[in-house]
Amino acid sequence: MDEFFTPPDPYVLNDTIAPAQASATGLVARSLAINPALRTLVLITAGQSHFCNTQPSLFVPVNTAVIDNFSIYDGAAYNIGGQMLGCTNNVTSATPGNASARVADLLVTNGKFDRVIVVPIAVGGTYVSDWATGYLSPAGSPGGGWA
Repeated sequence: MDEFFTPPDPYVLNDTIAPAQASATGLVARSLAINPALRTLVLITAGQSHFCNTQPSLFVPVNTAVIDNFSIYDGAAYNIGGQMLGCTNNVTSATPGNASARVADLLVTNGKFDRVIVVPIAVGGTYVSDWATGYLSPAGSPGGGWA
């Protein structure tokens, strides 16, 4: 193998399609410690635009003290005080809302969990095949993948 060749990182975040919300400015960092006495859910919301910041209005959870937004960009958890960190924004209009905040709030309100850590990683404007693995995925295709 060529000593100067570096294989591409298969886990690189491709946010060239639409800019992702990565800035935690104005948000309060929270502890990621898991209390085993509490029912904690780590809710990963992956996929396409329905789990991006595309809802017409911002929803701030009623149970905001026990719902965190984990940022895939810096590995920290924050309160939900605006667009969700980690997923793409709707660049065509000012739509700050995210369905995952409402889902997390309902899970706590209905007594299913005591704490929810939301990990949004949705990318709007993608195809299902962009999320695939194996031979048919863009990264595994004979044509060269993401390059």
